[in-house]
Amino acid sequence: MQMKVRANQGQIGLTGILFISLVSMSAAQTSRPFPAPSHLAKTVIEQDATIDVGHDKIIGTLSLPATGTTFPAVLILHGFAPERDGIPVRATQEGMFSRPARQWAEQGYATLRISTRGSGGSGGSYENMTIEGRIEEAMAAVAWLASQSNIDPHKIGILGYNQGAIVATATAGRMHDTPTIKSIALWLPIINPLFYYGNRSGVSQLADGLNAKQGELVPLTTKSKTSRPLKTGFYRDIWTISPAAELRSFDGSMLVAMGTKEAEDVPKASAEALLRYHHGPHQLVSFPTDQGIGVFEGSETLDELAARTLEWFKKQL
Repeated sequence: MQMKVRANQGQIGLTGILFISLVSMSAAQTSRPFPAPSHLAKTVIEQDATIDVGHDKIIGTLSLPATGTTFPAVLILHGFAPERDGIPVRATQEGMFSRPARQWAEQGYATLRISTRGSGGSGGSYENMTIEGRIEEAMAAVAWLASQSNIDPHKIGILGYNQGAIVATATAGRMHDTPTIKSIALWLPIINPLFYYGNRSGVSQLADGLNAKQGELVPLTTKSKTSRPLKTGFYRDIWTISPAAELRSFDGSMLVAMGTKEAEDVPKASAEALLRYHHGPHQLVSFPTDQGIGVFEGSETLDELAARTLEWFKKQL
């Protein structure tokens, strides 16, 4: 697999713009990104987390290393599909997010993955889901992590996938005046929500949602023909929230992982525009994958991306 890297090296100790092409060796020559999975009970402790958000409670899973007392931590934010464990990874018993959570805990990093309201046991109704509401949840989750005695409150990062990347940028930007969030990583991010959802669902559908009556449900239909009924607040957020604008206040570090097979919905130019608005250290990497990160075929691409992301957090947190 080929991975391309671009970094603003002037802000992380080198000069200029560096383009690197890393080509994997043959399968016989290449070692695994992580050690072979160990028995979960011996290496990872998983606990349920209940977090107050407004009048509701959201549910999360806190994954901790089995040894040690205080850990850096990463908040994991799922995409549009409300699955905190993530899409099942073929030939494993893990999901797109639960697998990295286990791998990172084995390397000494805690994670918290949460379910948005109305899903995964969290209170509220998914029909009321808005991006602003998800930002509120993420900010509450960061505060909850920072309050835990086994989490280092000065070493917290955020991983946002797809729609979760919108939430990650806004959370980092709006909490810039606290020393809590040091770094964020964005996997296959939605950078321009209006373009992304307009391309996948049609701008006319977004306009219908925006102009809907209060409380009216308007189905959001994607290219895969998946349809979810949502209220006008969600559609309003698509038109009004800008990840690039949210980032202007965040001077921590940022890793952006793009999928080259997602170029129709997330052009590389939009990622480069995002970097221009971010004033902290950042790096752009490209993987030959689509939104699924290869999990329908197996774990290879996901493992490589998770290993690359953990390497980033080890340097930045």
